[in-house]
Amino acid sequence: MAGHGKWLTLLTLAVAAFYWRILFTGQFSVTEDWEAANQGYAWHQFAARAIQEGILPLWNPYTFSGRSHIGEMQPGLFYPLKLPLYLWPLGQDGLLSDRLLNAYYAFSHWLAAVFMYFFAIEAGVRNRLAAMIAGLCFALGGFVGNVWGHQLWDSALWLPLVLLLVFRALRADSGQRAVLYSALAGLALSMTLLAGGMHAAVMDTIVIVSAACYWSVRPWDAGPVSARTGRAGRAVVVILTVGVVTFAAAGIQFLPSLEYAPYVYRWGSGGTALQKIRYKLLTENYYEPPRALFGFLFGAAGVSPAEISTYIGVLPFLLAILGAWQYGRRSLVKYLGGLGVLALVYSLGPYSLLHGVLYVLPLLDKLREPGRFIYLTHFAIAILAGYGAQGLLEPEAAFHRRLRWLCRALGTGVLVVLVGLGIPAVYDQPPVYEWHYFSLLMLAGSWALLAYFSAGRRSAAAAALLVGFVLWDLYSFNWIIRNRAWEARSDNDHYENLVEAKPLADFFHSQPGMFRVQIEGERPLHLNLGDMYAVQTTGGQAATTMIDYVEVWGGSVHGPCLVNLRYRVAPDREMEGRLVFQSGRWRVYEQPKSCPRAWIVHQAVVEPSEKRVRRRMKEPWFDPLQSAFVKEPLGVELEPAGTQPETVAYTLYQPNRLEAEVQAAARGLVVFSEIHYPGWIATVNGQPVPIHKVDSLLRGVVVEAGRSRVVMVYRPRSVLQGALLSGLAFAGTFAFAGWVWWRQRGSAPR
Repeated sequence: MAGHGKWLTLLTLAVAAFYWRILFTGQFSVTEDWEAANQGYAWHQFAARAIQEGILPLWNPYTFSGRSHIGEMQPGLFYPLKLPLYLWPLGQDGLLSDRLLNAYYAFSHWLAAVFMYFFAIEAGVRNRLAAMIAGLCFALGGFVGNVWGHQLWDSALWLPLVLLLVFRALRADSGQRAVLYSALAGLALSMTLLAGGMHAAVMDTIVIVSAACYWSVRPWDAGPVSARTGRAGRAVVVILTVGVVTFAAAGIQFLPSLEYAPYVYRWGSGGTALQKIRYKLLTENYYEPPRALFGFLFGAAGVSPAEISTYIGVLPFLLAILGAWQYGRRSLVKYLGGLGVLALVYSLGPYSLLHGVLYVLPLLDKLREPGRFIYLTHFAIAILAGYGAQGLLEPEAAFHRRLRWLCRALGTGVLVVLVGLGIPAVYDQPPVYEWHYFSLLMLAGSWALLAYFSAGRRSAAAAALLVGFVLWDLYSFNWIIRNRAWEARSDNDHYENLVEAKPLADFFHSQPGMFRVQIEGERPLHLNLGDMYAVQTTGGQAATTMIDYVEVWGGSVHGPCLVNLRYRVAPDREMEGRLVFQSGRWRVYEQPKSCPRAWIVHQAVVEPSEKRVRRRMKEPWFDPLQSAFVKEPLGVELEPAGTQPETVAYTLYQPNRLEAEVQAAARGLVVFSEIHYPGWIATVNGQPVPIHKVDSLLRGVVVEAGRSRVVMVYRPRSVLQGALLSGLAFAGTFAFAGWVWWRQRGSAPR
């Protein structure tokens, strides 16, 4: 860290100044967006509440009538940087502080800036201020600075560190150090998966493989491996080591997700998570992607309404052009330029031949939003902007000529835009918005600043002006941070909508017995009360949902009974049932007929086919409270019930565990209104028993006549195996690092 302290301090001050709204006031937030509130914030709230109660929330009983929380990758339960969020004391209202989440957001972007600062230096940007500018461009602008979704920004910040370690592995002076750096790169890459970002993991993998292969043919420095065959072998070793360590280190998240995938639909995919997504569904949200090309200079132009803007700042974009122009003969600069262009072409989606051709490859169809590949373009631009800034601060004769040429061209462009925007400004036709005029201001300011440097100004004030203008440019087009007052005025404060729904949750918690609630209403009024307030609901927010659940809950007349639905909630509209509570716009209706949470049946029909079960459940004779379909034989014969009363009473209900006391008149099948899923184990009176899949959806266990105690625990092997893999990967890598350090220290001359 010698020589970097001053620059890291300046970098920290710059990031803090950029995020002053969320760090030093309570008037702004990053949780106002609908998804940020109902997904990111609510998921954090669920995890924090459970962990502070001493429970690791592997199963989520509050959404979709129960689902694997660890199977869904997006919540990122095991992402290490979230641990302070989960352990921070909840407020008096029992909620996670959104100010803390704002601080976490700023910290994540500071970390991204630091990683890029060091990678820029590793990539050959020798000027520290220029490397700092590269870090600011990557972290505060473009994809990383403007993407919604905590799993997206958490996973996107790791690429500079991953590539830095890969570069050191490729250029290491010994095989041991090459393996060590590769393993460390694998640990860093595993963070993208632990953070819940499959998109970033795939894109980072593309960069690692392509960079290593390119280096084996066109190294960006001589390095200790000079022969082409030696470089190719080193590249293969690095790629394989990174891949193995990444898979192992992310095992605690990756293995449960692999187990989960065959059982779920992915929203908007038209099929299960493992089926190839139809091309139409990959492109149906794209309207005008080609305008993305204009987005590099005009912040109001984006890739599409469904994706992030290509804008990374006018001045950073111009600096990247200068950097590529000045240092274009360098092999690394050529690679970065090619990476940025190809990623941009792919991000155009249905307008791109590249996107269409690559659709035939496995896995890429799972990345449903091709516009997110602009992330790699922005990554390349940020580094090239560092090269361009270095050219400004440490000028060479050739750079001066290119800078003057660019200034002349830019001055002409500013004049053209000025005339183009001047006509509607005078005649008020056609309509033009303030953001277009501000883009003109950024263009003119960038031109003036570059002209100032072309005149030979190289003072500390000029350098400060350069950094300040970059920050201003990126700050002005950052729309992630929302003004609470403005959002409340337009009824778009979705975090506040969740907070104001607490009376609803209090009402449900005050009602006797166990039941589930259905929240009616589409966006933006669909609230995630389940994760937010531990209300057991039939819906929720996630990227996937169980196939069985969709088929039975949405396709069977017995669905409401099977999932124990008692209340429906709707905003400002009447529904079937008795109005029992109202809070603001929300009305709560109790359903005319509500089924129990668990019951005993004494008739079971074996039917291995899930489709036939769902079809036969529609037959008039079927009553789920009297009989059940099971997938496999029970192993024993059920007995007639007789006339004695039978009861099932829950005595404990936690995310990963439930206990119930059962009073049966005869041997019967206890049907629990709980979703059947691998990893649940059961005991009856302390003895292990099989859990049967009932009615294509629920769990059931056989009990004998009399009183029984049933215990079910969610203990999936995938989590245990994944935890073992992750532990071995981290412990093994750090142990190997200690061994390499010890050997190197022992061999050093005394």
